[in-house]
Amino acid sequence: MRHRRTYLARRTGAAVLLVLTAALLCCSKADPNKTVIVFSYDEGGEIKEKIIDDLIAEFEKLNPDLRVRKHPLPGVTDMERAFYLSSFAAQSTFVDVFESDVIWTSEFAAGGFLLPLDEYVTEEMRKQWIAPAIAEATYAGELYAVPYYMTYAALFY
Repeated sequence: MRHRRTYLARRTGAAVLLVLTAALLCCSKADPNKTVIVFSYDEGGEIKEKIIDDLIAEFEKLNPDLRVRKHPLPGVTDMERAFYLSSFAAQSTFVDVFESDVIWTSEFAAGGFLLPLDEYVTEEMRKQWIAPAIAEATYAGELYAVPYYMTYAALFY
């Protein structure tokens, strides 16, 4: 189990750091010395919080002029989607980076709520992700999301 957590942390780390870096294009300046990036995500328990905290600490260490503020949401998909849609439709600038369900990519991209990430993602990075994950993160030929974990359903008998 420890190896799985380390693997998840590394994979999640690369993805989150990439997206936080891309967020510099649209983040808010709350402190004249530090730019604040708001990262919104669904609560996922103690392990997920530790991974996110470690990634944020690493990101802030590499980017001393930046600060990441966490904005956890309850893990209820419909509530999260409603929060993001209403915020983005109102042109709120509160959230800079957010965790998204794969089924929202096309809806949010078509609505103009997402920043294309192609210029930030190298071919080498793309090779680390499985093809269906890239397909779900792509809309109209452009990459709008970075896959960082996968789930699946199974039938048991």
